[in-house]
Amino acid sequence: MKPHKLIAVVMILTSSAVTGWTCVDIAFPAILGMLGLLGLQRRLTWDIKPERRVITSLLMLVLAMLFSLHYRYGGPPGWNAHEEVMSLAWQTVTRYFLAAMILMLFLGSPQRLPTSLGLFHVANVVCAGQILLLNDRFITFRLLELWAVILLVSYAATAHVTLPIRLSPRGRRAGHWLLCSLVLVAAANAGWIVSSVLYRHVELLDRIPMWFAKQGIAFHQAGTTISQVAFSSTGELSSIHELIQDQDGSVVLTIKAAEVPGYLRGRAFDTYDRSEWRSSADRETIAGVQSMRPIRNNNHVFRFDTLGASEVKSMTITQEAEFDGDVTFAPLGTSALKVLPPLLQRDEHDIFYVHHRGRRSRHRLDYSTAPYRTAPPAGLHARMLEVPSYLDPQRNARLATLTRRIFAGAETTSEKIEAVVNHFRTNYTYSLRFEVPSDREPLSHFLFDASTGYCEYFASGAAILLRLAGVPTRYVTGFLVTVKEPQGRLWVARNMDAHAWVEAWDQEQGQWSMVEATVQETRTGSGAIEQLGRLGGNVSVAFSRFLQAVYDYGLVGVAGWLFTSYGVVTSSVLLATLLATATWWWRFRRGRKTGGVRRRKTRPDPSVVVLHKMLGQMDRKLKASGLRRQLTETLHAFARRLRACDAGDGAWVQVSDWYLEYAELRYCKKIGAEHLEQLHRSAERLRRSL
Repeated sequence: MKPHKLIAVVMILTSSAVTGWTCVDIAFPAILGMLGLLGLQRRLTWDIKPERRVITSLLMLVLAMLFSLHYRYGGPPGWNAHEEVMSLAWQTVTRYFLAAMILMLFLGSPQRLPTSLGLFHVANVVCAGQILLLNDRFITFRLLELWAVILLVSYAATAHVTLPIRLSPRGRRAGHWLLCSLVLVAAANAGWIVSSVLYRHVELLDRIPMWFAKQGIAFHQAGTTISQVAFSSTGELSSIHELIQDQDGSVVLTIKAAEVPGYLRGRAFDTYDRSEWRSSADRETIAGVQSMRPIRNNNHVFRFDTLGASEVKSMTITQEAEFDGDVTFAPLGTSALKVLPPLLQRDEHDIFYVHHRGRRSRHRLDYSTAPYRTAPPAGLHARMLEVPSYLDPQRNARLATLTRRIFAGAETTSEKIEAVVNHFRTNYTYSLRFEVPSDREPLSHFLFDASTGYCEYFASGAAILLRLAGVPTRYVTGFLVTVKEPQGRLWVARNMDAHAWVEAWDQEQGQWSMVEATVQETRTGSGAIEQLGRLGGNVSVAFSRFLQAVYDYGLVGVAGWLFTSYGVVTSSVLLATLLATATWWWRFRRGRKTGGVRRRKTRPDPSVVVLHKMLGQMDRKLKASGLRRQLTETLHAFARRLRACDAGDGAWVQVSDWYLEYAELRYCKKIGAEHLEQLHRSAERLRRSL
């Protein structure tokens, strides 16, 4: 089998298997896979000329319309989760590219395979990879993209090979193998870079299948109800986990803002004891001023700080679900709030309490992205340094050892925050399956005995450890908003975006700092160590950056890491040294093979090499049929013996004529390329008929 055709077989089988796996469907990809193998034989093709491109485009358009109808009417009724919509959309597009790939095998010339087959294979794998990303299969996604690009490059490289045997001298085979190896390495690195780019911009790709959806996504469907909102107004550990463990994608907030909303605060707590955070902050009641701009309306404006026009950012938050109590979400540093009720409450943590009426309540706010510099009151400052008695280092030797190890060499608040974050990211992994024994205190078990956890435990552990280092902290719950709806107009907070984090007061810089200690497993925040199977141990920062560079951009990432870590001059000298060493080693090995003397080798005629290979293939075919040419038997004697074996149908006579034609071509003075090609076609035809 020719390499070009063999690679096509691998692409069809890979596309069928990937489609069946990601779409949870066996029959459809299996049938198309068998049809694809049949189409590779090039016996049932529709060679349309000269309207081939027009008819092919029309067939692809009809196929796209059929799959659009399938997507529109084939989905389950009442679906409203974002992941379900995206998964079904990508499954539809994946099936379409597989069907288009198989359709192309039955169109075009029967003498050669379609050149677009590799592109359809890559498109199929890319779409299937988006389904894998929705299921958090990051490594599998990257490996599939890598394999797809390697097959595409190999398919394109072997497309113009007409003979199964290369017309190249023996002396150049090593050069060809080296060239092929370099091409495969370059293709593999390109595939890895492509997977990194797709991985980092998956939100943009998610808009493509939504062209089908339009009315299918239930972001604003009438009558949509959310069974349970994944926001807990209590500070009890595991309360958020119980609500987000199913990764519910229901939208609970929509935000209109020019920039990424980020952390939206709902509750803040200052006291921890026995697996629960509590708030002792005082509240004050504030009266608003009725809005007058641009026209008078029923909203009331509450101003808390005065900002310059260039510092003000605006945000409008709509609560798509009904929250318990009077929770109002806003970022830290909110300077003004516009809501319907004339009164609101505000506590010492700058948390707002507004009584909203049902769903679809809306409030507008102004805020600043600059650091928030309002210091906590003295009483709150003292409470933000308190720790439970059982977590006092003077009574807990393990905790004392842990804090000394984490904060060794850390002097300033920012250094202490960085030390805590690095501790968790180096020694812990994110998992919603974290369980606490019934006889253990949850936070102590997480800090000393566990290696996994989720946001509530990471935030609580970071808050307590920083307090032990003299940094005032508070525990905050709300939503981390970084995703837009498919239409790209509004930011959305889903149930699965409920989050807990820490806010620390930096005494040296006089500002609040966000402490994100959770080891995230998101598409944009996870590092190489977490993604590559959690290597574990205390990995150095330099080695971690090296792994991240390789994970992101392969060999190109290694070069970038080298220049970033050691500078342009040092890296250039190192690369030049490596190149010179490799060149010397190659010349040394070559000199040993030639005995240190350059000899001019007598190279055989390439045409004679091809003839020898052709004769060997024909001899092996006849041996399998029961006729074997003896080593001492000449070609003419063997041809006469073949004629004697003929049963009257002329089959062996044709084979005998081929051997005579071969002998005449072999011993002529000059072998022509036309005669060589004609003899090759005759051999192919005879081998198929035997």
